Amino acid sequence: RSVPGWQPGNASSALFHYNPFWHALELLCELPEVLWDSIERQLPSGAVLLVVTTVYWRNAWKYGDPGFRYVHQDFGHYLGALSFACLAAGA
Repeated sequence: RSVPGWQPGNASSALFHYNPFWHALELLCELPEVLWDSIERQLPSGAVLLVVTTVYWRNAWKYGDPGFRYVHQDFGHYLGALSFACLAAGA
């Protein structure tokens, strides 16, 4: 709920996209309060909701059949790096 520089409009929660080129978060849409309350009730107190997506066809086009495996391998590396970052930050 707290993103530096973001001024919420009608909603206090939003969906953001990370732009690696600008190293910045881009606002995709603001979430209705009813929707966010429903999601928040399902999370433990103090939790962070992080959604990671991929485009399989892009990897399949570039790497062929092993592209599917590479996506999952990269995701495992991502989770490992995220866990070390959280540990270093004391989370």
